[in-house]
Amino acid sequence: MKTWHIPAIVYATICLIFVAFVGGSAPLLPDSAVASHFNGAGNPDGSMACNAYLLFTCGMGVGTSLFVIGTIYACSFLPVSMINIPNKGYWLAPAQRVQSCRFLFAHSFHLGSLILCFMGGLHFLTILANRSVPKHLPGGPFAMVGAFFGIGLIIWVAVLYWRFPKPK
Repeated sequence: MKTWHIPAIVYATICLIFVAFVGGSAPLLPDSAVASHFNGAGNPDGSMACNAYLLFTCGMGVGTSLFVIGTIYACSFLPVSMINIPNKGYWLAPAQRVQSCRFLFAHSFHLGSLILCFMGGLHFLTILANRSVPKHLPGGPFAMVGAFFGIGLIIWVAVLYWRFPKPK
């Protein structure tokens, strides 16, 4: 099996779970207007129709993650000067380029999965906010979702530095 198949299968599974979660959560949201934007104090300051919100959330999660995966895949076809990875002079030399691009493509599915989990967390918090009286986005859980995404992103970048060390 190719190196990117397992990450792609995991991503596809997370993508299906994300879409099912967002679509299946419609009964938990108000029929009329879903508070979809909140100010710094957690108070709603923007809303959308329920169906529009659900479509927007699915589109942002799936669309953003696919955009990231596609952009990283496109790096395989770009000149070295347009790619920014650690120690690129060595790792994008003709002898290493194919393996490096394969790793980047496989690794992009991890970032896509992280984005979907982040969007799922934001959607869950939006459900909680819309079910509270008065509607309010809880700050603590919002900070936790952001922190988990930030930590995941730091780990994702750290793996790049681990995979592309300075040549000996």
